[in-house]
Amino acid sequence: MPVNLGRAMALPIRPASSNSLPTTTVALNNYSNATNLAHIQNITTQHIHQNVNPIPPVTPIDTEGRALSNFPEFQLPDEEYVGGQHKQMVEHLKDHLISHSKRRLAICGRIGSGKSEMARRVAKLLVDDNQVQHTFFVSASTPLTLKKDYTDIFHKIFMRNNHIDFDEIFRRVKGWLEEPKNGTWLMIMDDFTELPEQDESTGLEVSTHSLLSTRRHGALIITTGNQATALKLMDGTNALCFEVQPLLERDSCKLLRIKTPESAWSNTKECTQHSSSLVEKLDNNPSAIVLAGAYITLRSRIGETISTYLMSIKQVCGSDMFSPVASGPHGLARDPILACQNAFQQIYADNPEAIDLLALISCLDRNIIPFSLLTFHIKNEPKLRSCLGKLVDFMLIAPRDQGKVYTMPSLVQIAAHKWLHKKNLRLHWQCRALSLLFQAYQKAESDSGDSPIRTNNSQIQLLPHLDILLRYCKHINRIAAPSLEPMSPELVAVVPALVCFANLYIWEGRPKAAKILLHRVVRQYENKDNWRILALTSKAETMRDYPSSPDLGKRAAELKRARNILKEARTIAQGLHSRDAEIDVLSCLALNYAKDSRFKLAEKHQLEVVGFRELQYPPGPEGIKREVIDARLRLTKIYYMRGNDWRRKEVGYLERGRLLQEKLLCEMERNGKMDVDWLGKLCEVQAAVARTCYAQGELERALQLAKKAYEGRLKIFGQYDLATLGVQQDLAFCLAKMGKIGEAKRLFEEARRVLEDKFGVGNYEVRKCEERQRRLLAVSAEVQYDDFRILPT
Repeated sequence: MPVNLGRAMALPIRPASSNSLPTTTVALNNYSNATNLAHIQNITTQHIHQNVNPIPPVTPIDTEGRALSNFPEFQLPDEEYVGGQHKQMVEHLKDHLISHSKRRLAICGRIGSGKSEMARRVAKLLVDDNQVQHTFFVSASTPLTLKKDYTDIFHKIFMRNNHIDFDEIFRRVKGWLEEPKNGTWLMIMDDFTELPEQDESTGLEVSTHSLLSTRRHGALIITTGNQATALKLMDGTNALCFEVQPLLERDSCKLLRIKTPESAWSNTKECTQHSSSLVEKLDNNPSAIVLAGAYITLRSRIGETISTYLMSIKQVCGSDMFSPVASGPHGLARDPILACQNAFQQIYADNPEAIDLLALISCLDRNIIPFSLLTFHIKNEPKLRSCLGKLVDFMLIAPRDQGKVYTMPSLVQIAAHKWLHKKNLRLHWQCRALSLLFQAYQKAESDSGDSPIRTNNSQIQLLPHLDILLRYCKHINRIAAPSLEPMSPELVAVVPALVCFANLYIWEGRPKAAKILLHRVVRQYENKDNWRILALTSKAETMRDYPSSPDLGKRAAELKRARNILKEARTIAQGLHSRDAEIDVLSCLALNYAKDSRFKLAEKHQLEVVGFRELQYPPGPEGIKREVIDARLRLTKIYYMRGNDWRRKEVGYLERGRLLQEKLLCEMERNGKMDVDWLGKLCEVQAAVARTCYAQGELERALQLAKKAYEGRLKIFGQYDLATLGVQQDLAFCLAKMGKIGEAKRLFEEARRVLEDKFGVGNYEVRKCEERQRRLLAVSAEVQYDDFRILPT
């Protein structure tokens, strides 16, 4: 008679490819004890071989006319089905099982993907079609569950409740299953772990044939997270090994909606948008979605919604994500976070270096982890491939592009972060990841030779990995503001990386990110060295160029604080007798004075900088040096700011700056060099001349140079470069002033869309672009503003 097996999640599945990499996941339930993995292997290998000892005579119960089953009793209502192809795929698996001579089927997939549910659905169809009479369920993930389920089967078959040794139980159950007269049966071996190749105690090899009877009256379904184990147990019959795939997004959202109360969808439009982000964060994993729904339902009375839950799980080391109410040894869903962490312990017992590698990978961007980056951690490539293969086996990472790149599921990354946080190892591996990225940063510099542009383009590729570290630094700064206590040795070791990557963020127009990285360095790093000088200078530059308040009084106070920081940096440089570092600080200090309209001091300091650079880098056969060009450009910028200052209206300084710029441009054009760095610097000079010509009313010259600068930068730096977008807006102003309003608006709209795509709506750079766009409309309406100026990029 049919047994009530419950109903499975709707999961798209596909046959495992014969040439795919072996994938392994061990989904452990709440009774798991991964440290006893050796015990389960010993228990299993002791009893799966053909027994030479005779089975003691035992009279089983009369099973005629009734079915035996030890299946967990729970149900899912019909309306909780999701996925249109679920029923057809279950039918397909059932047909495969009954048509194959070996009557064995393996279902593999990631932790929490619904492998057990799929097996139950197949079993129910077999019972409904009268293909099997008896159904048995064995959780083969731990010694505890294995003994419990086999003992339960023994009691149902033999009606013996007295204590019997497990060896005896296994032999008697095995003997009963091998007897055809006892009827047809189906056994599900759930969460099967990988067996050792050989039993050390007996020297006998473990094979699929010795696992369970393969007679025609018996059938076996194995669920495992290890695709290699599945293929091994199927004797390499790939047609009978299927991998469960994650849910489709629409099915995940539907399941989430069913599992959460209406109160969790208070703002329907916002929650609908957040639900898509939430199921993506949960990897479209049905177990995780069900448990998240239970958690939201449990806390709905205190205002928990889809939106608040999504915000909470984005916290680096937040509280528990799932409700324990819905989980259990054979329950509705298993906690994938706990299952991942148990898998970590299993791997650690076998290969500690693989877990170290996993901890490192979890601190990087999970969407793209290049193999070349990991070679800095394990320099021996065969050893690195072996560790990666172990993680791939457990489906904790997945290879792409023939192993050149790896990805990590979101739930695995969350589980790793919580695991490291619990063991107080998070800071250690964050510092290790930062050190790794800094090695890649330095390698990009050495590989690019003397080309700053190529170096910068290579280094920017590291920023997505830094964003993971950035969230952790933000979290640490929030929960524990840095005091005057010294830095830990681990953080001291990565100070150069923090400072260099902060400057990379400044280059990309992300000053807040730079401030987060520099926050602890400036406050706690006590060494009076060049790295502290660079950190102080970088922080002062972000305060100067990205004011925290539009209020003029607060801006002036912020500039003053930045000057004090620069004066400290200059004092350290003088103490180190580093004239080169002092000149760099002096140049930043000059621009700070210019921002505060103290132009005489600014000009004095910058003239000193220019004189030093011209002596340090005299012109040679290749012409003027890049460092001299930068110093002269900064001097002309100070003249430009003084000539445009509405309080002084010293227009003579515009002409003085224009003469220096034209002279510099003439020297560079006469040189005729065509390398990418020289052309990039030429575009910078052209843009500076264009702004000065615009301010002087020479629109034709300004338009000509702005076009050249924009087209050149677009080819060299690309559309998303901040300076390129600044020149694009300058070009739009020139066009608007000459009456070409339509073309000017198009350029501004394009620049705003690119900025929103790069930074998001509401970012400082986006707001600045919108403000300039409003000024553009004022130009087109011929409305004059006293403070209307094109700001230098």
